[in-house]
Amino acid sequence: MIKSNFRQLTYRLKIKYFTIAFSAILFFGCRTKKTAYKEDYRVNTFVKTNNKCPKFYYNSFSNMIKDTFLSIVEKDTFRLTEIKFECVTTAMLTQKVLFDSFGDWDAAVFPNNARHPMLVWENRILIKDDKTRYNIVAQGKESNEELYASIIVTNGLGEDQLSQVNQRNSIVDTVVALIRANDKKKRKFYNYYWNTVNSRKTN
Repeated sequence: MIKSNFRQLTYRLKIKYFTIAFSAILFFGCRTKKTAYKEDYRVNTFVKTNNKCPKFYYNSFSNMIKDTFLSIVEKDTFRLTEIKFECVTTAMLTQKVLFDSFGDWDAAVFPNNARHPMLVWENRILIKDDKTRYNIVAQGKESNEELYASIIVTNGLGEDQLSQVNQRNSIVDTVVALIRANDKKKRKFYNYYWNTVNSRKTN
């Protein structure tokens, strides 16, 4: 019993300190410089994209783009693969479908004091028939220039899980299925989300 309790305590401490470190990486993160061409996530070739969406896709998207999320914490530089779903109906789409699947997030990080947070789900089983646990980050952006919702995924050690094609495809296919199955009648996420944003503004 003592050994079991010790293992549980050790595990919780690892999760706690990972959360602190990972949150710092996200907080100091930024997006890479915009270019006229972006890398297609599945075939690793470059495709030309028009940032301004000619139309918006319900429970779908126009393109899936592989980009890089860059963060500098003190003297360390961290690069994580970010998959972006472009021309969705809301920049919160990936956050909503993950909330509908997993419930409340474990952390809300406001990088560089942004108005909208990155939401983090820790230690979750994402892929059906696969017991691997992931840390999943979801965010998005909506502006006159672009509209997308995105994900970043790491393992328990903070290692990028979207940089290798095979692993990336399994993860992205799962998220795509969640997007296509999105139930618009489920609105609980938005209450939680705006409470998080508004409570931060009043603190």
